[in-house]
Amino acid sequence: MKYSQEPEIFTQETAKPYRGGPISVSGPSAVGKSTISKLLAKRLKYHMLDLDDEVAKEVGFVTTKEVIQKEGHPYFKEIQHAVLQKITESMSSDYVLAAGGEIVRLGYDQGLIKENRILIKKHTYNICLIPSIDLDEIVNILFPRLDDGKRDTRTEGKDGFKTYVKTAISQYIALADMVVLTHQSSAEKTLSLLIEWIQK
Repeated sequence: MKYSQEPEIFTQETAKPYRGGPISVSGPSAVGKSTISKLLAKRLKYHMLDLDDEVAKEVGFVTTKEVIQKEGHPYFKEIQHAVLQKITESMSSDYVLAAGGEIVRLGYDQGLIKENRILIKKHTYNICLIPSIDLDEIVNILFPRLDDGKRDTRTEGKDGFKTYVKTAISQYIALADMVVLTHQSSAEKTLSLLIEWIQK
């Protein structure tokens, strides 16, 4: 099925203006957080950080999937929180942070997740990327991207991923200062929309 090739700002009237400072990019797995964060950081001349990469590096692994498989999910969440705290409370320069797909999702690890949300809200301007507000469109766009060996969404098959999305999306939106519906647009089109909004 074909979806829109043009990104859009969701509920533009409630999106908050950007006034400078660190930016975090959140959203479900495979939505393009790392790609957009790299492009945005380059355009703004900010430092770019990928939380998943920083977490894996902190404990000597290549991917967060390896961390979870070899050390367990509770350990991963503790390291993830510690790294997020170090970045948000210690970085003196402006940056764009690609926040991992699990960083703000409620439903388990309640204490750490709530603390993560506080850190994101207090220290960054949060941009949420989601393909759509339509659940089926989100799943149809994102699910085929998951089989890259790097991710562990802790879900089983397409139905499991759909359940994850249904639970997570409203939480990402609630945290965000602005929400971008990426649909099936290119990264460059999404970047152009972000820059247009940020530089208002």
